[in-house]
Amino acid sequence: MRSAGLMDFGKLMVWCFLVGYSERFVMGVLKRLEDTNQSGTPDA
Repeated sequence: MRSAGLMDFGKLMVWCFLVGYSERFVMGVLKRLEDTNQSGTPDA
């Protein structure tokens, strides 16, 4: 599979960067929520 041109390849690189960044961001948010829950009050 090949891209139709350089512009499509550039779009692919941008999307790959955004996906990688958002994965770390979401995992960081979940980790903070987990840590807050463990140090805070227990669930009902």
